[in-house]
Amino acid sequence: MKTVCRLLGCLAIVAVIGFSMTACGKDGSGGSGSGDNARGAASGLAAKWYGSQEAANSGFQMAVAYEFTADGKFFFGFSREDMGTYTVANNTITLVNSFGNAAGTAKFSISGTKLTITGGQNPAGLMILQDGTYYRSR
Repeated sequence: MKTVCRLLGCLAIVAVIGFSMTACGKDGSGGSGSGDNARGAASGLAAKWYGSQEAANSGFQMAVAYEFTADGKFFFGFSREDMGTYTVANNTITLVNSFGNAAGTAKFSISGTKLTITGGQNPAGLMILQDGTYYRSR
């Protein structure tokens, strides 16, 4: 029994190390930086974004406006409604809904913990990405 527990423990440690290594960028930057990529993780966009810095610092889930994940998923609001995926190129967010249809674009800039979205456009006329300022935790 001890041997099985030790084996499982070793496997768990190997798995954690393996996942940590695959999460790092090839340049040693840890997967973050200032450049753009297909999923937008290097743009600094991958985070939960809130309507105020206070809400972001508290981490209160009901105050989340948008969430962009490092693997390219986009969630709207605190309910984590799956809105589809996103890509980033030239400081432009492009959304694709869960059905694979274009769902909108917007320009963005990030300064510190502040995300500014401008020029949100949607083919269906819905404003999924609303112009404004959003914050992530410090």
